Amino acid sequence: MSETPQSPPEPTWPAAAPSQGEQVSTSGNAIAALVLAIASWVVCPIVFAIIALVFSSLGQKEIAASGGTRHGGELVTAARIVAWINIGLWAALIIIALVIGFVVLVAGGLASITPGSGVAP
Repeated sequence: MSETPQSPPEPTWPAAAPSQGEQVSTSGNAIAALVLAIASWVVCPIVFAIIALVFSSLGQKEIAASGGTRHGGELVTAARIVAWINIGLWAALIIIALVIGFVVLVAGGLASITPGSGVAP
């Protein structure tokens, strides 16, 4: 019984590259989203972060509809992460400021009605 040698399996190649007429490029919306998300840490935090989220959504749709001629999915993901962290931190700061303000108002109001607070009738 002789065994016949088997040929190695055919390698699997990645998806076909775009033809010479089509060039692969990075989505402009993805780049804009990341730039705006980073800029939101310095200028107009909430506004730029929200605009970055809009551009990241547009970039993701553009990349999905391009059929492989556009890339930048990593930029879209990074822009979303940076923008949401910025929004979350600012929301937390606003909530903390409101709680502190409420506590100060309540404490100030209580001090004015408690006996021995130093206010003469």
